[in-house]
Order: sequence, then structure tokens, then C-alpha cells
Amino acid sequence: GYTLQIILEKIKKNDKINFEKNLKNNYKKIEKQIKKLKINEIETFFLISGSREDLYIKPLEGIFKKYLEKNKKFIVITDNISTSMALSRNNIQHLNLDKDIKILSNQLKNSELGKTILEKIDNISKNNCEIMGLKNIKNFMTELILKSYITLRLCELLLSNFKPNSVYAGLDGEILENSGLNLSKNMKILGFSMIPSLTAPNPIMKEWFHAEKIFVPGKLGFELLKNMGYEEERIELIGHPKYDFLANISLDEAKNKLKKVFDFNSTKQVILIAMSQWNDNDEEWMSEYIQFCNSNNYEIIIKIHPLYITSNNELSEKKIRRIKKKCVNNKYFITYDFDIYDLISVSDIVITDYSNVGIEAILLKKPLLTVNFNQNPWNYLKLEETGAAIEIKKLEELKKKSQDILEKKLFTNKNLETIIENYNFKNDGKASDRIFKQLTSRKN
Repeated sequence: GYTLQIILEKIKKNDKINFEKNLKNNYKKIEKQIKKLKINEIETFFLISGSREDLYIKPLEGIFKKYLEKNKKFIVITDNISTSMALSRNNIQHLNLDKDIKILSNQLKNSELGKTILEKIDNISKNNCEIMGLKNIKNFMTELILKSYITLRLCELLLSNFKPNSVYAGLDGEILENSGLNLSKNMKILGFSMIPSLTAPNPIMKEWFHAEKIFVPGKLGFELLKNMGYEEERIELIGHPKYDFLANISLDEAKNKLKKVFDFNSTKQVILIAMSQWNDNDEEWMSEYIQFCNSNNYEIIIKIHPLYITSNNELSEKKIRRIKKKCVNNKYFITYDFDIYDLISVSDIVITDYSNVGIEAILLKKPLLTVNFNQNPWNYLKLEETGAAIEIKKLEELKKKSQDILEKKLFTNKNLETIIENYNFKNDGKASDRIFKQLTSRKN
């Protein structure tokens, strides 16, 4: 904060390479890029630096569609390559400031002002050598400070020139989003953000959100932020747009997709196992459970978390080989990449641990069982504590409960609608509509 303040005070005084001129020249290039996108009167700036498609990009697709339907202009801005690649994969028109920020940061570093800043940071490091690790992160902090200032100035130029009605922060707390939101307050432009998914309370989250309005998917999200000290008037209970399409999933289409990839019998009852990770001995109980399903004429599908495609794939493949060895004569389907929502929609029971799959199963009103046979502690998404799931502690109990649900129909959840409200307000497929109205209503 101190070094950034120095930059703000000195920026127009000691810059022999005329940094301000370079900044304006770069901005003109950015402005031309925006005009190439044929966007003039921009309704909303979407600032997105989170590259996880499922959390920060896919949920916005329905909202973007509303803008196009209503002929409202928007622009998506990012500051890193991985996010830009994810946006491109999803055919979302956007502006990537990564190159501009790097060029301008380098120009600032080599200006007289930049040298002054580097000297002051160096002095701070030397005068506080008792702080462990400060010297090691000095270069990292320098780059971060330069990037923060450049991002702030570019956001200032963009917002002051295009004067949008609202700013939406995809990953509130990051440099790009934080810059845009803080400037929007000064310019009396409405700022919005959204909880990407439910999480356990933590110190970082207490200071994470800077937007005037924070969209939360359900009552649990509302209580989470309220208990961490956020003002109630800032929290908007609105539903999660990433769940809007659940209401329109075609069961017949999902079944037909499955028939194309494995010998799927759509007349049989289906059990889906979708864990957040591989645990010790999962391959053992899953093998025995596959045999149980075959004995009872159930279809069984195991969905491996997609993180194992690129990370720890060797571990995953080892466990799968073990299952194949133990279940040579059994029928089952193991997949990394088949659409999880199609799998949930065809299932009669969903089994998970603390995965978001559990929430999606509940929203589709599927019987949900959570297993933790190793009794490993977790503080995330305890679905059984909200009544969303039945907790299972032993394999024999899992077999019995499966039969009770599928054969004896002994599964009723009288509080299902209330539980759904905890995770997705109204669950009506209209969260995108509500968010669009908030972003485009002129209250400033």
C-alpha cells in the first residue's frame, strides 16, 4: 500500500521517458481493439481473471445470451493468457490486456519514476530484514506493484471513456477485478460479484468481496457471508446461473448419448459414483460394489474427477486397472469426460463425498448418498449436515441403502424443497434473468 501510494503521488513528476504518453498511446491501441469488436455504448464491463471454466466462465453464458437477446452491449476483459484461452474455447468475445500490462509495466520500471520505486522497495527490504522471507519475495512484490498500478490506470481509462452502467467482477479480490470495482465506486458505477461455489469460512474470504452487491446462489451462501461480517444489504439471494440449464436437460437425449459410448440399458436402474478425489482403497470398495450392482441388475457408472486427466493420472490409472482386474466379468462404465449433468440426470442414486456433484444431484431431486469410508476429516460441503444427503460409513450399509431406495422405494425427503433453497434460490432456471436485470437496471 505504501509503495503504491508513492507511485500515485509521483507519477506525473519524474518520468523522463514520458510514461504518461506511452500509457495513452497503448490505451489508443486498446480502444481500437474494442472498436474492432464493434462495441460502442457498453452496458457492462465483465472483468474475469479466473481461468476455471466451471466456476468463472460457464455460469456467465446464460447472462451473455440475455445481453444479446436484449441488444445490450457488454465487453469481457481479462489480464491473463489462460483465462483468454478459456474464453476463446467458449466462443466468448473478449479483450486480453495481458500484453499491454506487461509492456507498460516494463516501461514504468525503466522510467525515472520506476527506478525511484525500485529504490524505495529495496530500502524497505533492507530496513526490515528481520521479517523472514521479505528479501526473497522483493522482486515478486515489485512486479505485483507495477502490474497493480498499470491495471488501475487502464481500468480508469476504460471506465471513464466508456462509462458503463455496471461492472461485474468474476474473481473479486484479484488485481483486475479489485481495480475495476474500486474505481467504479468512485465513478458511481454499480459493482457486482458472485460466490463461484460454496466453501468453508476462512480468513481470506472475510476481506475478499469489494463489490456493492454480491450474488449468492442460496440461503447457505447468504448465511456464510453474513456470519463473516458482510452487510445484509450487500448480499443478493439470486440463484446460481450455472444451474439454469438443469431444468431443461432432456433425459432421453442423455440416455441416447450413453448408449453410443457403452452398452447402456436404459430400462435398468442406474447408480452413479462421482467422487471429488481418489481416496485410499476406493478401488477396493468400488470393485465390490460393482459386483453387488451386477448381482442386482443395476447399471453402475463411475465418473472420475477430470483433474486426474492432467494431474496424478498415473495414480488414477493404477486404481482403474485394479478395478478392471477384480471385475473382469462385470458390467460397469468408468469415464473421465462424459458430461456429468447427463450422468446425474439418468441416475436413480448418486454417490459422492464432498463434491459439488452432490448439490447438482439434489437440484435434480436425486437420492444422494455421501461416503467417507476412511473417516478422513473435511470441512467442505458437508451435505449430510443440511439434510441434503444420507451419510454412509460402511460398504454393507451402502448396499442395503441402495436396495432400500431402488427396490423398496424407501427414500422420501419431506424437506427437499427447503434444502434446494439452501443451495439454489428458487431453482427455476431463471437466475441468469435475475442477474441480467440487476446488472442493467439504472440505479446510479
